[in-house]
Amino acid sequence: MILIGPGTGIAPFRAFCQYRTMSQATGPILVFFGCRNKAKDYYYSYEWDHSGAEVIVAASRDQEEKVYVQHAIQQHGLKVWEIIQAGAWIYISGAADKMPTAVKKSLAEVCQQHGKMDIADADGFIERLSLQNRLQEETWS
Repeated sequence: MILIGPGTGIAPFRAFCQYRTMSQATGPILVFFGCRNKAKDYYYSYEWDHSGAEVIVAASRDQEEKVYVQHAIQQHGLKVWEIIQAGAWIYISGAADKMPTAVKKSLAEVCQQHGKMDIADADGFIERLSLQNRLQEETWS
């Protein structure tokens, strides 16, 4: 699974990871945890660090240039691509404004770079993931 949750969007993914730990399920989990400051906002850090998931924190205010989950997806593009190719399900949770579109654009860019697709093929690939329910969004305003 690839779990992308900036802000309060991270909350349901905590339950996913708890359940997987409890049920001893296997398979990679890559979590993109978006927050403003890692020192202040990386809630349940001990739990996340011991969840069995690989957690990548995108702390937007910890450096001069803001880093959001969509930037972290691109920075870890090869890993994202490998997990998608292995059959990953992708879940996006959080604010419904610009974030879901930016995340899907970053996923398409990962497909272009690491899947050697052109823009149209990458966009089509992301759309097919959605149609197959392998990419799901739970967003709110």
